[in-house]
Amino acid sequence: GTLYTNNQKLDERFQCNMPSSESMAPVTIPLGSVFVMGDNRNLSTDSRVFGAITSQMIKGKMIFPLW
Repeated sequence: GTLYTNNQKLDERFQCNMPSSESMAPVTIPLGSVFVMGDNRNLSTDSRVFGAITSQMIKGKMIFPLW
């Protein structure tokens, strides 16, 4: 259950009660695309299943800014 980005371990400051035994090979993300992962990684259907998505596919609207 360790996530690496650019060969560096990502420091995730949340607690996962269900460790994952899933493993995958390194992936190169094409320019203009993103690799998305769900917040419930053990049960999420995300880029690990369907691959990277283009930035144009991401839709969102800020309702309340936090800083």
